[in-house]
Amino acid sequence: ERLGDLERAAGNAAAARERYEKALEIRKRLAEQMKGDVQAQRGLSISYERLGDLERAAGNAAAARERYEKALEIRKRLAEQMKGDVQAQRDLSISYNNLGDLEQAAGNAAAARERYEKALEIRKRLAEQMKGDVQAQRDLSISYIKLGGLETTVGNTDVARELFEKALKIHQRLVEIMPDNVQLRNELSIILQVLKEL
Repeated sequence: ERLGDLERAAGNAAAARERYEKALEIRKRLAEQMKGDVQAQRGLSISYERLGDLERAAGNAAAARERYEKALEIRKRLAEQMKGDVQAQRDLSISYNNLGDLEQAAGNAAAARERYEKALEIRKRLAEQMKGDVQAQRDLSISYIKLGGLETTVGNTDVARELFEKALKIHQRLVEIMPDNVQLRNELSIILQVLKEL
């Protein structure tokens, strides 16, 4: 899988796919042998997600959807089994966002909204539980951004502005905490620009 990540970063999609497929084969066997093992199940969901990302980047929406749906199925089970586990809940929110992105790209606004709102619901809970955790707060902000982008696309400007303003407040706090974090500063500047244009 790590070699697949390297190939993907280098722009070698075919080589990345080959590595990811090999990792998937191994993880399927492990998940089958160790059905009750959380790490084996999570690993399998990650393999499906990586392949979904690769397919989406290549413009293969149907193949990406199939991979993402398989990851989602596993992650729903894990999140249900481990309701208090932050990683299981975060993984589930990522799966919902991936599928939301696919739906939005396909022009299915209602389906995209449904996926994004499920991710948002999880992320609100995690951000409330972990008020001092930068990742949890950033994840929540990203959910507001995704929904705001969707609402902008369908012409709900007032709703979009409200969502981007929520993201803005979170990002401003995060930049105050971590003023040298380039990613957070860039995201903050994008949010400010979007709000300026709304």
